[in-house]
Amino acid sequence: MKIHLIRSPEYSTEDLTKVYELLNSFKGPMKFEMNDHVFDKKDFYFLNYDLYPHHNFKFDSDKKKKTFIKELGYPLSFEELFSLCDSFRKRFRIRKNDFVVLITNRFNSLNWFSHCNADKNAFIHAAEWEKFYIKAHHKHPVAYQVIENVLQNLMEVESLEGYNEYVHYHVRGCINDFCKDKREVILKLRTADICGSCFKRIEEKKIPFDITDQVFQILEGLRTQFLFNKKVNRVSIPYSIYIDEDNKLLIPQLGNMELKLEPILSTLYILFLLNPEGIKAIDLSKHNSKLKYIYKFLNPNVIPEQVRTSINELTDYENGSFSQKKAKINRKIKSLLGDTRAQDFLISGRPGQPFRINLQLENMDINF
Repeated sequence: MKIHLIRSPEYSTEDLTKVYELLNSFKGPMKFEMNDHVFDKKDFYFLNYDLYPHHNFKFDSDKKKKTFIKELGYPLSFEELFSLCDSFRKRFRIRKNDFVVLITNRFNSLNWFSHCNADKNAFIHAAEWEKFYIKAHHKHPVAYQVIENVLQNLMEVESLEGYNEYVHYHVRGCINDFCKDKREVILKLRTADICGSCFKRIEEKKIPFDITDQVFQILEGLRTQFLFNKKVNRVSIPYSIYIDEDNKLLIPQLGNMELKLEPILSTLYILFLLNPEGIKAIDLSKHNSKLKYIYKFLNPNVIPEQVRTSINELTDYENGSFSQKKAKINRKIKSLLGDTRAQDFLISGRPGQPFRINLQLENMDINF
């Protein structure tokens, strides 16, 4: 089952990439794909910001109609948002059983976080989280909404029909809490839970175990990263690091948080992970062959001459390249984890002595 992540024009490629990379770090039968397709505003008049002020949204009932109000950020109707998903489906021949999820900063006429229709088209409202969430990227609540809508569709839960036992208007910390107030969604992120009645529904609909298992993995991972970003005090646990099949450096105790480094920096970092006893800067050239192998493995399209040049420059003790790259790696780690949590992951040591990473060998899963 594929879940295609797309964006409306005002939502940035960079933000879409962050949501995609977060979801894609959890492996299972749900496969996430990102498409940076740009919708032409000439084809979709409602994507233009200068809409006329008395635009009436198209709804089946008067109760759900809402007049266009400029001050609300040019909201769009559900039909207009889903028309983008339908257009994408037709253009790229997306299968009926696959999901298309539109992430947008545009408000919708009911001011909902998200919704998924029977055709497996969904939209996620990505704006304003800084008002109710934390001073961190909105990728966590948006990723949560993606999983929530996929699961609700598989459960055949329709929130537009009003109250039912699987849409909880009184917050209980379940993925199907309606959360009319955005502040209430924080409880869902904290609990990463599915209540008993909803779990029975999952069993009734015979949703495959491997899908529900991946759902729980993602929810727990998002919960862990959410608590980490809120700096919630927790019991200290030993951290570990591993490389997945996509050659990403991931920290499982932090919800598969990725340590993103450019290939030459990843190469150096992996070498130190493979040598927990440490390496002196002056001895780095003794590891040229291993460094070249790692660099080529991580960067398969690089030409042999570039491999030799990059690694020889890195291991040249006189030019100071190692110190510069070590400092750059450590800055990135501190930026990602904060000064305290970063300590176990830094390349540390004194000049003339072996430099090492303080993670215990049993907490590393690095195969090269």
